Amino acid sequence: MKRSVVLMFAGLLAVYFVGCASSRPKPSEKATKGGKNEVMDVQKKSKKNNAAEEDEVLKLLGITPEEKKANTSKTAASPENLSAQEKELKAKIASLQQELNRKDSEVGELQSQLKQKEQKLKEMEEMLATLQASGPATAQKAQATPRRSTAPAGSFRARYEEALSLYNNRHYREAIRKFQALIQENPNNSLSDNCQYWIGECYYSLGKYNQALVEFQKVFTFPNSNKEDDAQLKIGMTYLRLGDKARAKEAFKTLIENYPKSEYVPIAKRYLNQL
Repeated sequence: MKRSVVLMFAGLLAVYFVGCASSRPKPSEKATKGGKNEVMDVQKKSKKNNAAEEDEVLKLLGITPEEKKANTSKTAASPENLSAQEKELKAKIASLQQELNRKDSEVGELQSQLKQKEQKLKEMEEMLATLQASGPATAQKAQATPRRSTAPAGSFRARYEEALSLYNNRHYREAIRKFQALIQENPNNSLSDNCQYWIGECYYSLGKYNQALVEFQKVFTFPNSNKEDDAQLKIGMTYLRLGDKARAKEAFKTLIENYPKSEYVPIAKRYLNQL
């Protein structure tokens, strides 16, 4: 209803403007010849009247002069200005994207460090559980560091204990070199199989599980080794570190079957129950 009234009112205004235009007196030939100034005055008055009439119509339609000015300024925006604004926005977006990528990289690095620390903590917890489950005898055997060495200086045993001390102090790479030198010097010494076993432990502690697996398997090449059950347990644990649960199960079952009297059998059974 309101829209119909507005349209009718607009129609009446249009008829009024047409009537005014038709009734407006034509300039006489004399006025025309009166000069350019009179013509310009007439044009100015016409423009002024048209502007007043346009403002009146806009007022009736509810459009304020401020809104008219704002719409006019929007339409007057040049493509060059719009292009400059677009370039500025694109530059800001690119900058924000670079900052986001940098933050993502930092988060990824922190997550990697956290994962390594969690892995190391888990390994230490498992080692502690192993020692607690097997009792004081196993703890003493795993540590294998005498309080006071009675071996002659420079002897095979003295150098073995020195290398083992390096392992216990976490100097794994230096310990590996000393253990390897002892094996090369005398592979038939009663402690050579122990040297080989601790080489595997060094690589295991360094997180080089594939190499540790190779070194633990070498223990079985030494005749009458007293480290076979130790090596078999660590083979199972190394397969777990590598994510191969099937081979880990086989290794623990082999320990139980081939070394039924080993102090590590309860530990192997506990691992099997968890897998």
